[in-house]
Amino acid sequence: MIGVIIASFLLIVSTIGLLYIMGKKLPVLLTYPAKEEGSSPKEDMKRLFAIMRDSKAMRQVSSPDVLVQNVLSKTRIVALKTESKTGRILENLRKKSQEKNSDSKFSDDYWKKLKQKKV
Repeated sequence: MIGVIIASFLLIVSTIGLLYIMGKKLPVLLTYPAKEEGSSPKEDMKRLFAIMRDSKAMRQVSSPDVLVQNVLSKTRIVALKTESKTGRILENLRKKSQEKNSDSKFSDDYWKKLKQKKV
């Protein structure tokens, strides 16, 4: 029961506070003009589309030939970079395999020498 009384009291106090703030701010809000020139959503969209039409990116996309050229050139660059990295990896692998083959710890006649030592 006491909880209902406290909740009702808070509701009444908060409603009175909101009405007070609205009473203070309503005259200030009424002094603003109802509609400013040049700020309608329609005019904002027109300005946005004009900016987009004049942008460099839009000019590149609007022409299919230019777009295809750009895509192909970037693809070629990526392919060349990949080929270069693959070549370097292959060179390193070949060097490592040559080092393993040439720097063997055992000579060809190692087993012969070992047999002679045991006998």
